[in-house]
Amino acid sequence: FFFPEIILETNTAHSLKDTRGAEAYAVARASATGFGADIIALDDITNAEQARRDKQEMENAWAFMTDTLPSRVNDITKYLILLVMQRLAPGDVTGRILESPSISSQYAFLVLPAQFEEDTAIVCPVSGTVITYHKNDFLWSERFGNYASLRAQVGETVWATQYMQKPQYADSAIVKEEMITIKSINEVPDIMQADTIYASHDFPVKSTETSDFLGSLVGYKIDGMLYIKFAMEERMDFKNQVEFVQAMDNLYPGIIQIIEDKANGSPILNQLQEVVPGMQAYQPGTADKPQRMKSATLYIQNVIFIADQWDEASQKYVLNDGMRNLYNNLLRFPFLQHDDVCDAFSQLVNFVFMDKRFQVYGRSFNKLNIYEKSKVQEPAYSFVFFNKEGDNWKALDIGIEYAEITKLYVKKEFYFKATIEDGIKKLKEFAPDKTVFIDASTSEALYGMFQEGVSIERYEVQDFDKSVSDLTLAFSSRKVMVENECKLLRGDIDNFKFEKSKDDNAVKYRTQKDGFIACIRVAMHFYGGIV
Repeated sequence: FFFPEIILETNTAHSLKDTRGAEAYAVARASATGFGADIIALDDITNAEQARRDKQEMENAWAFMTDTLPSRVNDITKYLILLVMQRLAPGDVTGRILESPSISSQYAFLVLPAQFEEDTAIVCPVSGTVITYHKNDFLWSERFGNYASLRAQVGETVWATQYMQKPQYADSAIVKEEMITIKSINEVPDIMQADTIYASHDFPVKSTETSDFLGSLVGYKIDGMLYIKFAMEERMDFKNQVEFVQAMDNLYPGIIQIIEDKANGSPILNQLQEVVPGMQAYQPGTADKPQRMKSATLYIQNVIFIADQWDEASQKYVLNDGMRNLYNNLLRFPFLQHDDVCDAFSQLVNFVFMDKRFQVYGRSFNKLNIYEKSKVQEPAYSFVFFNKEGDNWKALDIGIEYAEITKLYVKKEFYFKATIEDGIKKLKEFAPDKTVFIDASTSEALYGMFQEGVSIERYEVQDFDKSVSDLTLAFSSRKVMVENECKLLRGDIDNFKFEKSKDDNAVKYRTQKDGFIACIRVAMHFYGGIV
């Protein structure tokens, strides 16, 4: 890139003979005196007050540095850039230089805080004079004294950012550093223990070099906490975007994939609706991006960022590159050129927590509906009910206990992908003692099939809305019990929701494809007498 090294930051951690600094000074002096190099001096190229509040101000400054400034150089091999500025925010010009390894390696940095936090020695490159400051010394006490009055006037955020050169996020930044909780991978439960696994995707309109990125997250929910383990922001063409969604489904069977129903998300939903189960079309409504992020911060205390990359230097786990990018972008949002991974984050958090009010079974199904196999005498009499959507099969072994209060027990679940022929075989492997399987699919493709000693029967529910209401009542009265290990079913229960636009006169659901839940609704119809 075009940035040369300029000035060395020296302190007790760096020798005054630091070779990188010596080289920088040598280049500066030799270039300026012996080779007639261009010297470009930049002094506070952004307005402090405006930059803290206006994303475009920072974008304009960075565009000037990367697009305009190089054209001002006469000889690309002989020039120096001296950038003098107070820090304004983490995403200011200096911050962007520091974030890029390829750019920052060409710079040297001199940091002059209003009050020094460690012993610091500054070398004047021309005279060789060494200026020494001790810990807690003030930079310009002759003018500002101990800075107490000034600090009180400007406030702690401005003091830390502009005077201590430790940029804090502006008051207008939505996500604050203290809001984010990071835990190492050995401090959190494994994803295989998850109640539900989620992916959240924000697809771009185009896939060109100048378009937005695909922002994508993977997280999982356990006992009210959402753990985020993967974040990505990358450009992909449409074909690769489709394959990415399919790969997620293969990697995490039963995953709920939340896709905003716009841009490339809409055709992907249409193309894969018969192939990939668990896709949820997300409509953010009229709220803009900052409003959605503000909503997400209400629940961010229940979100954990997983650090899973081992760092040899610190001997601890740190955030990997994708998660670090998510972390940094959240703290800069909305002052970003590309905010796709942030949009995927707010979409995921709002879907998992805020959309609870749209859950169909949210108030009726809870821990009282869950039982442990070792503590309950399960009914021996049961049938296997299955729901087939494309090549995706979801099956439940559901038994009934006839008593004063008749109850259904969902004993175990099974999810797989297969053709019809292989699917029948897998059902038989799931329940080798069964010869009859009940089809709960919307399609009648398997009606009356008899193959390899297996008979397929079909019991269709005529009134979908009534069957949903009946199941809600059955959950609330504890007439349907679910074994603790049936986590994929619990995910379908959690994610079956009303449309946001529903009103009191018309009940609408996001989809009538309710996966495992269809098996329970049909079982209630098959056994009868549940409600």
